[in-house]
Amino acid sequence: MDLTIIRIHVKKILTGNFVFMSLVAIIFGILTLFSKGQEKIIGSYTYIDMLWKGYIFLYIIFACELSKDLLQMEKITRRIEWLIANGTRLQSILINHTVSLWISTLLLLMPLLGITIYKIGSPDVAQILDFFTFTLLSSIIINAVILVIRDMNKYKGISLRISVFYFFILIIESMFYSWSNNFILTVIIKYVISLCVSVFVLRMATKERIVMAYY
Repeated sequence: MDLTIIRIHVKKILTGNFVFMSLVAIIFGILTLFSKGQEKIIGSYTYIDMLWKGYIFLYIIFACELSKDLLQMEKITRRIEWLIANGTRLQSILINHTVSLWISTLLLLMPLLGITIYKIGSPDVAQILDFFTFTLLSSIIINAVILVIRDMNKYKGISLRISVFYFFILIIESMFYSWSNNFILTVIIKYVISLCVSVFVLRMATKERIVMAYY
């Protein structure tokens, strides 16, 4: 992991569009916080539980958007091929971009998270761990999908693909939790499925596939 490269990537996306998206996230958060409550709305999930899961969805949407100026741009401009040709490991490229995307999107959502914590109080440790862990995993999957796609004209559909994947995970998680009411087992199932998907996509992200990409 190269901290200098990560810092350059993060500075690269700190634009007016970044500020605008952060404001959109804040507005969304304020609107959802009006209906704050602790009542159960899906199985054993409370409103606060679903709020944090909604923030993960927001993270995915904004991360896909920010990736346009990060890994997507580097692949379109063939910079990744140049880096690989000059001896940079594909694993290093993925790690640097994943951490960059994770930090950048968290910075974008930081005002929203701050308002939420101020409004509803400190969340459970489990909610915090789940949010940060799953957003990091989502960043890995987003970048892996970017590397795997050959027809780079299909980048427009990345946010839809990742969103569908997340809703699938959310449905499985909600159904299993409603049935078992076992939080730990539900989390294990959720992350096992997500990790299997990420490993599957990562195995497809080869140097040969990247070189064969076209726009």
